[in-house]
Amino acid sequence: RSLPFPGGRPGADSDMLLVALRQHVGALAFAPPALLDDQAFVLRAVREDWQALRHASERLRADRGVVMEAARQNAAAVNFAAEAIQRDSDFLHEALLHQQQADHQRRARALALAEAAQERENV
Repeated sequence: RSLPFPGGRPGADSDMLLVALRQHVGALAFAPPALLDDQAFVLRAVREDWQALRHASERLRADRGVVMEAARQNAAAVNFAAEAIQRDSDFLHEALLHQQQADHQRRARALALAEAAQERENV
């Protein structure tokens, strides 16, 4: 089962599903198949939660750009990718490098926030 497009407009449905996705990735199980095959929507969804890739169409789970976007958050996203991507050692290596870079950036931001908070306490 899927949710109908409100007023027949996919855009309104996609916005509603992205809001629901922020609460639980399982909300995408109710997305219309056409929306799960829409590259722009799926890219927005995996940017919100890498696990959204599991609900993407087979075509988009074979799309290297979509899978890499999810893998930037968590390299485990390749488990939801098409089999050809899962067997591509170059792609897997690149996905791990992207995740490591993203992890480093997140740690650096967290450290900067902690240092700023410490400075405010000392003032």
